[in-house]
Amino acid sequence: MKHIHTFESYVNEGTFRFVSTAFEKDVEELIDKIKDGYGWIDPYYLEDTYFAMQREDGAFLGIPYNSVKQEIYKRLMKTDVLYFADEKDPEKKGKKVTSISQI
Repeated sequence: MKHIHTFESYVNEGTFRFVSTAFEKDVEELIDKIKDGYGWIDPYYLEDTYFAMQREDGAFLGIPYNSVKQEIYKRLMKTDVLYFADEKDPEKKGKKVTSISQI
């Protein structure tokens, strides 16, 4: 017996793919902007940076920050751009963030 798709399943699959693709693209853009700036970011400033990148329609990622911050932290650690600011000079990178539990 063949599986019959409902209209809702097509809509949900399409929406998931669209959001997933948009998320990937926007996280890459976020990482590029970080690399073009200081080359690293303190986790403390990530939420502000996330909201600063919203487009005019407010659609950056289209996902609430709290829902994606763990995934963004993982990707920033993987690309070696997540560091705490140096205690003596906050514009210099300090200790590397190697685990989400450090944040």
